Amino acid sequence: IAPDPEAVAAVMRRGRSALAWEVLRRNPTYQAAFADLAASQPEPAFVADWGLHFPEDPAHNCALVLPIWSADADPRVLAVRASPCRGRDERSFEFREADRIVRSPAGEHVLIDRDGPPFRLDIIEGTVLAGPASLRFDLPDDHLLEEKLAVIRAFVGKRVLTHHYVQLAGRLQALHAADARTAGASLREIAELILGPGDWPGDGEYRKSLVRRMISSAEQMRREGHVAVLGSSLVGWISQRCFVEEVARMQIKSFAQSPEAV
Repeated sequence: IAPDPEAVAAVMRRGRSALAWEVLRRNPTYQAAFADLAASQPEPAFVADWGLHFPEDPAHNCALVLPIWSADADPRVLAVRASPCRGRDERSFEFREADRIVRSPAGEHVLIDRDGPPFRLDIIEGTVLAGPASLRFDLPDDHLLEEKLAVIRAFVGKRVLTHHYVQLAGRLQALHAADARTAGASLREIAELILGPGDWPGDGEYRKSLVRRMISSAEQMRREGHVAVLGSSLVGWISQRCFVEEVARMQIKSFAQSPEAV
């Protein structure tokens, strides 16, 4: 039940996608659905229910899994029309640049991992599997337009969206705290495990209160589900709970500065 530093590092690097997987893989209903799959290619109902174009083993944490979320689950997936281009230039795309490609009746679902938040493309017309392709992005004029434009600029410019998602890593530590509680650990044991050594229960029972809030937050995350993590509502969700920053100050930031996090 000890926190996994590789999973924490993955959330800090990849952000929402990684944390959403950590929430989903703890869902008993998803665990049962995965166990019942007769084949590795999911049925349309599986994609609709769980927002995954490929079933991932819930035994594997986010350091080992790059989920291919559907556009219905992740509003930041980019819809793309691909057409063949002659030769290769700086703007053409080749499938070798992709880390994962899954095909479905709806088209090709592409994931590119540049050691940051993954880029996700849905090829809704044409193919990127036949050679160099020219890409045209379909962009609805909605509340995510500016964010998607920023993602496109980074993608086209071959840049990494560098950012340390410290607050999201704090959310993962809340899930770790809840895991430990389910396994029978006391609040004091969880504080030692997640926050490190310290007086118990702390001044004004500070440490005890913090652990309780972590567990409560994890329970809320699991109730709201992985789609809430992927969705735009997460910005307000984080800002309303300052304890995440407290956890970050007490543990996550020191982890990020350690040699293992480099």
